[in-house]
Amino acid sequence: MSSILIIDDSPEDRELFSSMLKEAEPDVTVLACKDGRDGVGRARQQALDCVLLDLRLDGEDGLEVLAQLQEVRPNLPVIVFTGQGSEQAATDAFVAGAAYYLPKRDLTGKALWTAVRRVIHRASLDRELKSKRDAMERSNRLDAIGQLAAGIAHDFNNQLGALRYCIELLKSAAVTERSKEQIHAALKIVDESASLATRMIALSRQGDLLARDVNLNDTFADLRALPSASVSGQVMLDVDIPDPDVSVVCDPGQLLNALLNLVLNADDAIAAKGEIGTIKVLVAREDNKVRIVVKDDGIGMEEEILSKCADPFFTTKTDRNGTGLGLAMVQSLANDSGGELLLHSTPGVGTEAALLLPTGTRATTASSSSIEQASHSVRTARILLVEDAALLAALTKEVLETEGFFVELAQDGSRALEILSSGFVPDLVLTDIRMPGMNGFELADEVARRSPEMKFIYVTGYADSSEQKKQELHGPILQKPVEPRDLISTINTVLAGS
Repeated sequence: MSSILIIDDSPEDRELFSSMLKEAEPDVTVLACKDGRDGVGRARQQALDCVLLDLRLDGEDGLEVLAQLQEVRPNLPVIVFTGQGSEQAATDAFVAGAAYYLPKRDLTGKALWTAVRRVIHRASLDRELKSKRDAMERSNRLDAIGQLAAGIAHDFNNQLGALRYCIELLKSAAVTERSKEQIHAALKIVDESASLATRMIALSRQGDLLARDVNLNDTFADLRALPSASVSGQVMLDVDIPDPDVSVVCDPGQLLNALLNLVLNADDAIAAKGEIGTIKVLVAREDNKVRIVVKDDGIGMEEEILSKCADPFFTTKTDRNGTGLGLAMVQSLANDSGGELLLHSTPGVGTEAALLLPTGTRATTASSSSIEQASHSVRTARILLVEDAALLAALTKEVLETEGFFVELAQDGSRALEILSSGFVPDLVLTDIRMPGMNGFELADEVARRSPEMKFIYVTGYADSSEQKKQELHGPILQKPVEPRDLISTINTVLAGS
């Protein structure tokens, strides 16, 4: 049902045109006022589909009123009509931005309604076209930023991996409490830097490389265990414990990071309001999707901010804590996982962020006892380590040898095949994915063709999922920088055949 406003200083004309419109379309809503000031005020406060504006108002210039209407509602179509029309008046009206021009003389209800319906339809098409154009521009910006971020994150994660292994190797030399505290602080900085790199990588992915079934109970337990997830003293965090059988398909690390971002954003929104507030985290099944909702009663957002708050590097935080990557990463996770991010906010009332993700099969994880057994089943095993970053390769080799493994090192895929052809038979191939020449997927395929029983682990600072789609995965994938204990645990688990 259309809503139309008539601005005309003649009460007879207002009544006449209202009757014409009602006769042509009984369901139409017609409002009327006698001057531009009242008309602009109504346009500001009410949802309108079209305005009929008399060009010659008593004491007012109709074109000035037209300009004010465009300022208040830029996409609102305005039909200008006049009883003393001329070609110049029509030209002036169109130049000023009128959607249509009608002379009052001999105007019929059919002609009036046809003009109204036409401009409303055209405005609807224009809005749809603008929405698609904006979405395309946003997508292009995201792609460009993602390509840049991916390259930076890849090298950054290699450096972080080397730094982490350096620090871990220094742990055994820490004898004073002060040195232990410094090592702990250094590892925390590495973790925070790795979290930022993860967000950057999330911007560039076209499909989630590390997606798998994720049990939400486990994820929520991890969320509550994170020290940085603790909210301020003025906020109560109310987490609805999910059904133990509820699982989703996505990257587990990105999901945890996404929930943490949503909780911290909600905490900031409540703090900005300056009142005691509550953050609610809820889970519900919806057909083949699971809805995870983070809801706060904070300051809320205006429509203009809400429309672009998930854009990369857009932030409302005035301090240096805002990178503008938080919601962009959440949006990317939703897109990559075949889900959706829905944001609803009311200024002064609060914000609700709903993350819809595909339902997984029941997430069956290894029992804690089997994982513990695997993590302690270190045995002398032969590992072929394929890594093109020289410093990271050397430190990874040292970490593995410290745990009792025998490690042969290759700087790329070609060298790895040469080593295998020379007679070296490893128990496991630990390979980077992005390398010059042959990548890790291609190397694993070739090695698996020669030795079908070979075991593999992939590690990556960044991997394009378009590469993964062309390859069969022969083992798990670890995201750099990898903690030594996670690396050792995964190696032992794979060697144990789990």
